This record gives sequence, C-alpha cells and structure tokens, in this order.
Amino acid sequence: MEKLRGSPLAAKTVGILLSKDLSLHHWRSVLESKEWETQTDANGIMPALKLSYDHLPFQHQQCFSFSALFPEDHKYSATQLINLWIGLGILQSGARNQTLQLTGSNNLKDLVAWGFFREESGGGYPCYVVHDLLHDLALQVASHECLTVHHSSVRLEEINPNMHHLSIIIDHVDKISLEKLERQLRKLKASLKVKQLHTLLLFGEVDESFVSILGDFFREANALRVLRLDKISFSVESILHNFSKLVHLRYLYLGTKCEREIHLLLTISRFYHLRILCLGSWCQNCHLPKELSNLVNMSRFYTPANELHSDIVNVGKLRLLEELKIFRVNKKNEGFEPSQLEHLMDLRELGIYNVENIHTEEEEAKTNLGEKVHLERLTLDWDSERSNAEPGVEAVVLGSLQPHRYLQELCIRGHKGSSCPTWLGDKVTVESLHLSGVSWQYLPPLGKMWGLGKVILKHIAALEEFVIEQSFCRLIRLELVGLENFGKWVASQDADHMFPLLQVLIIKDCPKLLELPFASQIVYPSDQDRNIDWFPKLQELQIEKCPELLLVAHIPWTETLRSVNISDVKLLEKLSYSTNSISECCLVIAGKDDLQGLDEVVAFNILTYPDMS
Repeated sequence: MEKLRGSPLAAKTVGILLSKDLSLHHWRSVLESKEWETQTDANGIMPALKLSYDHLPFQHQQCFSFSALFPEDHKYSATQLINLWIGLGILQSGARNQTLQLTGSNNLKDLVAWGFFREESGGGYPCYVVHDLLHDLALQVASHECLTVHHSSVRLEEINPNMHHLSIIIDHVDKISLEKLERQLRKLKASLKVKQLHTLLLFGEVDESFVSILGDFFREANALRVLRLDKISFSVESILHNFSKLVHLRYLYLGTKCEREIHLLLTISRFYHLRILCLGSWCQNCHLPKELSNLVNMSRFYTPANELHSDIVNVGKLRLLEELKIFRVNKKNEGFEPSQLEHLMDLRELGIYNVENIHTEEEEAKTNLGEKVHLERLTLDWDSERSNAEPGVEAVVLGSLQPHRYLQELCIRGHKGSSCPTWLGDKVTVESLHLSGVSWQYLPPLGKMWGLGKVILKHIAALEEFVIEQSFCRLIRLELVGLENFGKWVASQDADHMFPLLQVLIIKDCPKLLELPFASQIVYPSDQDRNIDWFPKLQELQIEKCPELLLVAHIPWTETLRSVNISDVKLLEKLSYSTNSISECCLVIAGKDDLQGLDEVVAFNILTYPDMS
C-alpha cells in the first residue's frame, strides 16, 4: 500500500493489472518493476499508473496516449475517439471480417475495463472521461509526438521540433490570456516544423482577431491526416490557406456554421484518402455535389441531418461505406437506382425510402439485401402521402426484400400490402421492431422473436388486441401509438410473466383502450406477497389521449419508477409523478369533473416515499 500512496485510482489500476495474471511470476515482476524507483513525493502515484500503462498492448497504449490532445475533463463520445484512432491509422483489424470501427470499439471497452477511461451516462448516451492524473500520464507518455497548446500550460523550451500532432485549446480566455496564447504560437512557429504536422485539433471559440495568427501559423501545413475545427464561425480557408492541398486527410471534422462555404464540398471531393467526414452543424441546408462519390475510401459520413445522405449521387461507388441513413429510390433520373446498393457490402445501417418506386422482383434483387451479412439496422419506408398504392405489388416487393437472419433492428413504415412478409419472425428475428402505418391484417409472429428488447407499433388500424407473448420476457421498451382500434390486452397461453425487464412503456392516441396490462392482472400484494415481481424494472410510464382508459390506480409503483406522465384519460386530466437521484418525489394530480376521490386514480398505500411533495 505504501507504493500506492493510499490512492484509490492507483489501487484500481494496479489491481486490474494484477488480476490479468494470477501467477507468482507476474505479481513479483510488478512488485519489483524499476518503475517504482522513479517514485518521489512530487510525482506521487504516477509510477503506479505508468506501470499499468506499460503492460497495455501497444495498440491500446497508442489509443490511450492520444487523449493527451484533448482538454482535461473532456467528455468523449465513443464515435469521437474511434474516428480519431482511425484517422491516425493506429487501429489494426484482428479478425478477417472485423471492421476498424469494431476494433476501436473493442479497444475502448478494454481501456474502460483496465481503468484508463471511465464510462458515464450523459444525455441518454454513454460518454467517457479520463481522470486528471491519467490525463497527466497521457501528456507524459505522448510528449515526444503530441503537443497541446493552452494559454496556461505549454512550455516552448521543451518542444520537439518534429512533433506530428498538435492541438490548440481556447477555453474561457480573457484578453490577457489570449495575447499570451498568441505570443506562444508566434514563438512556436519558429521552432516547430509545421510541414510535418499530421494532426491538428482546434477546441473552443476562436476570436476573429486570432484568425490571422492561425492562418499564418498553418500556411505550410500540407501533410495533415487528421483535422478537427470545432465551433468556428469564419472561413475554413482563413485558417488553412492551402485547404485544397490537404489530399492526405483521413479524418475531417468541420464544426463551422458558414453556409457560404458550400464550395468547400467540391474541394473535399478530391480528398481521395478520406475515410471519415463529419460536417457537424455545418452545411445543414446545402446539396451535396455529385463528385462526393469520388471519396471511394470513405466509410463514415456524419451529417447534421440524415436527409443529406439521400443527396449522394452514385453512392454505389462508395463500397466501403458503413452507414447510409437514407437512400431514396429513383430520387432523380440517374444515380439513385436500386442497383446502387448492390455492392455496398460493408453497410451496418441502411434506410431505403420511397420503396414504392421498386416495382419488380428484378429491381429488388439488385439491392442485394440478403447478402449484406454485416447489416445491423434496416429501414424500409414507403411514402405515406403517395397517391397510388399497389397492395399486391408492395406485398411481392416486401416479400423479396429479405435481409440476413441476424439483423438486429428493423423498421417498416407505410407498407400497404395486406400481410406481413413470411420471413419476418420466422427466418429473420430481430432485437428491435418498429412498425408504422402498415396495412397488415395480422402482426408477424412476435412470439418467435426471443431476442426482442424493443417493440414500437404506430398507426396500425387492424390491431384490435395486443397479445402478451412469453418471448416478451426480455422486452425493455414498448411503444403503442395511434392504434385506433386497439382495445385490450390478451395473454398467450404460455405467457407466465408480466414484462419482468420492461423499463419504458408508452401508450398514446388509443381511443378504444379500456385498461392497462397490469389492471386486470395485478392486485396489489399484501405484506407477505410483496416479493412478487410485477414490472420490477419499470422506470418510465407515459399515457396520453386514451379517453376510455380506466383503472389508472393499478400502476405498479415499483422502486425503480422514476417518471409517470398520464393525461387525457378517464377521470384524469393529468397525473404526473417524478423522482430524482436523492429520492425526492413530486406527484401532481388534476382530475376531471367526474372524479370522486383520489383513491380512484392512485394507490397511496404503495407510495411510501418520505419526501413526497
């Protein structure tokens, strides 16, 4: 414990290192490592952290060390990290069919497991944070090739002139700090070989007075592989005068909002080595040039709006593309034929829109859906506002659009055929199913989909009852919206559960619905039966515009419940319940005129929270 200096962080990282190999030889080599000899009061636990770093595989060391280019306490997304690693060329695929994205994802999971990144939840999506002492470690191990310029930290006398990777951080600086940063950059230009820079990351808001300095500094930066410009409101070419010459770029992120720079897309279309293009909030309303399909090495294209994907003319040339959010069949006379999809075999996500423009099985066959074995998410969308629907043709086309059997997520919208495809639920089982505006008389056999975790059903007129299948025991999210004839729940013969893993239940615009699934099934347990699990994981409940819905009182008030929002149901105008992380609860009830008592709408004996307000 003396070597760990009582630090939980050091104990965690070294403990994980020791747990990798329980042999006496490994433990002894850690104990007797020469790294401990560098330990002083000044560097504290750094030798312990460095020792854990030294035992990482080389590729993982590189992935971690480049966090030195980011601001301290930066919240990384997985996408941000993996794309940077791809752009830097430090990822090497392991298995034959493993993509660089998957390799990066696995590396990130390993670094989290080994304690170098900490996973947090932010805005519904996971983010990753590096502890400040680990960030110091990254600065140390990457000091020979990475430089971060910050108004409070950089020491120019220690700079290696052959640095390849540079980041500039401008955060909440006053005029004096900005002037100091400007002086640092002027001195840096004299000592750094800008021609050899491979990476440039710019963080923070840049004052216009600073632009000319940056433009002068990067005038000779022709060898960039990675370029990230974040939150700039001026011309990209004012910083990079030779932007058109950056033909070596692998990763380009533009965070600017300059709509007048649409011409840059023509320039970008000549960056043939580009693998990842992210437009951030840039170019939200522009149209993509047809030359964009020249980027034959591009695997990821991130846009502020998915609709921009539908502008890619001759997308079939981008054979390494992994995400095509929207492909509109025959959007124009040329360049949008179904055959454009034929050779896009690396797709992980695909959205085919205006499927009504596919009229024959021959046209469908050219999409080659069944052979796209890496496809995880698929959307098939028929235009809901089309004037002429052909149910027979649409049934045949959908029957032929069969993906491979291990598809994870499927969304079908606007299909006017009378029945669901025979392959759904039989040959193809998914984890997430979204059906909207379909004219099917019967739903697919959901009882055969044992991996279902998410079901969304919207605007399906034929649906009169919802069958609770045994397979729903794994269901996490259920949404039922706009089901005009949906009136009751029916339990299948083999169903012996009541959604044991369900976390979110949303029911809206179901005018004939009379009860909730737990209304007739649940009687609130007596004291001796409180261990019965009825909706034990439910966290969120939303019910809106179900005017015939009664028996609201039988909501399962479980310990996991965090949010209930009910409005426009029988007896109630509104019932709102919420609780926060410190167990403070709030309950708001607004009844209709025929509400006789609060016990008709909520079971107060179950609500035992002391801080109810």
